[in-house]
Amino acid sequence: MNRSIRRLLDSTDGKLPSDIESEQILGYAEALVARLDLHRVIEQAEPTILADAVDILRKRFPEMDGEHGLAAFDQSRRDLGLVLRYATFAMVMRDPDFIHDKLAVWFRTIMFALSNPKRVRESLVALEESVTRNLPAMSARELVPYIQVVSKEFQVALGEETARRAA
Repeated sequence: MNRSIRRLLDSTDGKLPSDIESEQILGYAEALVARLDLHRVIEQAEPTILADAVDILRKRFPEMDGEHGLAAFDQSRRDLGLVLRYATFAMVMRDPDFIHDKLAVWFRTIMFALSNPKRVRESLVALEESVTRNLPAMSARELVPYIQVVSKEFQVALGEETARRAA
């Protein structure tokens, strides 16, 4: 649940919500229906989005097959699918903290430890590009900021690693 709505509901515990609080709750609920509809659109487009993102990566990093074997792009597809699904769920809840707390920190640690940071960063860019190409413009505008939460967290990891190596 969106943290601000959760705080609002917690603050009304034991009393009736004020008119302003009621409007906020109702606005969230009404928008939730539209975001659930968007979730269905994204879910239907997921195979196309991921195939397109992997095609972008294949063009940018054709050497990956030779370096990591035939499973390299399958693993990229799996990882990007995870990001897409968590981003979609965070978008439904309208809670960027959800994707940050549940995926971004873990993802940056694992991807930084096991992968080429440049390729991970580019794979997230490819996912954003693919979402923008394969979803209606309004839908992409709703979803992309949640993917960017993961990208920003990864950028933090790059900065920390660069600072650690410089020290």
